[in-house]
Amino acid sequence: MFVWSDLSFPIRLFRLYPQATPASALVTNLRFKPLGFALLLLCVAIFANGVASAADAPSVQDDPCFIPPMLTRNPPRSNGQPVQVKIGILLIDVVEIDDVTESFTADLKVRARWKDPRLSAAAFGHSLENCRFSIEDVWNPDIQPINQRGTVQKGKLQYLVASDGSVSVVARVFTILSNPLDMHDFPFDTQHLRIQFASMKYNPNEVTFITDEARTGRLEGLSIPGWRLINNFSDDTVAPLQGAVRDHPRFDHLIVIERQSSYYVWKFIVPLCFIVLMASGVFWLNPAGVPTQIGVGTASVFTLIAFLLGLRVVLPRVPYLTRMDELVLGATVLVFLALLEVIITSRMAQQDQLQRAHLIDRYARWMYPLAFVALLAYTLKL
Repeated sequence: MFVWSDLSFPIRLFRLYPQATPASALVTNLRFKPLGFALLLLCVAIFANGVASAADAPSVQDDPCFIPPMLTRNPPRSNGQPVQVKIGILLIDVVEIDDVTESFTADLKVRARWKDPRLSAAAFGHSLENCRFSIEDVWNPDIQPINQRGTVQKGKLQYLVASDGSVSVVARVFTILSNPLDMHDFPFDTQHLRIQFASMKYNPNEVTFITDEARTGRLEGLSIPGWRLINNFSDDTVAPLQGAVRDHPRFDHLIVIERQSSYYVWKFIVPLCFIVLMASGVFWLNPAGVPTQIGVGTASVFTLIAFLLGLRVVLPRVPYLTRMDELVLGATVLVFLALLEVIITSRMAQQDQLQRAHLIDRYARWMYPLAFVALLAYTLKL
């Protein structure tokens, strides 16, 4: 681009030699003729290049989509009120829910809209409806998911400006989000998956978020493997995000889902019940038949151990007991108590206390199943 500083050097030269305006006189009057002539040619070349650049460069005023940078730096506040940013979230899919890392993967379409009166046709001089802007061209509230672990944005963002100054943008986001899960009721639990948005550049006095009900919802036919979708809504009443220097406006979107427990019931709970009932078979055997009783008791224990080895892959790794953990722990205790009862009654039979051993077996035949039913009622909340 041409600037007036390009002419400063030749002007200074002509001020030094006011009498020698022609180029030949200037060269004659210069003390070092070769050097002076080279400098003169350099100045002429710079001047010609600047003039050509100025002639070829398009004027920004001729671009109907050009927005002055001063309109992109500060939020378009009116009468000291914060800018209201409407957010609508369309839930496309929840791809995965990881119980171990307490995270989930979601596919979303996020729509944001706010009003910038400075860009209206009346204030700007003409409408910007046919223009497409990038994030650097217009002011934006800098909305970010604050609990994300990784995000892949699909497609380039394009900001649209209506004739009344309304600015809108739509983003397709495939993101992994961290979310604490309450696993106490596993596998009969209900989870609230929360997506947290915040504006990290502004405070609540400059920007505020409100829910765009018309653009909030879910894709028809959405199904989450292993879960049932109960609710999907946005919450714009959450407290601001507290920062080290200032607070930031916050906006949350919640996905309420319920685990489909039938898989765990048929694959794990029912087989566990059979293992416990198999261990109770020792109470119906003759205490005098020590090898038979010991064989059934130890077989129940080994079966339970093998079952637990396969079950540990499914159970969530949390530092507290879930309902499934309590059931497995209670069943393990019952199976080992049955083996202990076999050892005690067999010892009695060898010490000529067969009558007492039979009495213990008769009590155990009813107490053991009752204890297991109570365990099921407590853990499964029947």
